[in-house]
Order: sequence, then C-alpha cells, then structure tokens
Amino acid sequence: MKKAIVIVLALVLFCGISTMTLGSPDNSVVFREKKPQLEMTPEQKSKIIQLKTELVEVRKEILKDNLKNNKITQEQANTLEKRLNKRLEQLKSGKLDYGRHR
Repeated sequence: MKKAIVIVLALVLFCGISTMTLGSPDNSVVFREKKPQLEMTPEQKSKIIQLKTELVEVRKEILKDNLKNNKITQEQANTLEKRLNKRLEQLKSGKLDYGRHR
C-alpha cells in the first residue's frame, strides 16, 4: 500500500514538473511578465542619482548614530559602511540599479 502511494505521488510530481517545463518554450519562469522599461531624460536621471545619493548619506548618518548608541558593533558598522560606499561609487558612475539579476 505504501509503495502504491509513493508511486502515485512520484507520478503526480513528475507530471507537474514536466508540464511546467514543456509549457515554457523559451525556458523562462512560467508566470513572469516582462516589465515595461521607463525612458528618462538626462535631467531626470541626474535628479534621481542626486536623490539616491542623499538617501545613502542619510543612511550613513543613521549608521553612525546606531554605532554611537551601541546598537551595532564596530565590525557591523564597517561592513555596512563598505556597502554604502560601494553604492555611492555606483551612483557616481551613473548606475541606478543595484546590479541585481532581473
């Protein structure tokens, strides 16, 4: 009886996976829609970079306050500050996204 249940469950699982892969001819994720891309003028891009740079600077101030109030350790602060500095460098080079795979 247990063998029959295991075999049935394996068949159901196999059929479910095979229909998902065969139903997607371009090997993309099945229910993912492509997001429309926004077009920006150079002035708009510059303004966004300026605002994101200000946001990173505010986050650095919050980080320093948390370190001062002993909410985080010096090691944690160093790690987070490295990450924020890397983000600032990306913004200064004109990169708006975080480099995530989308």
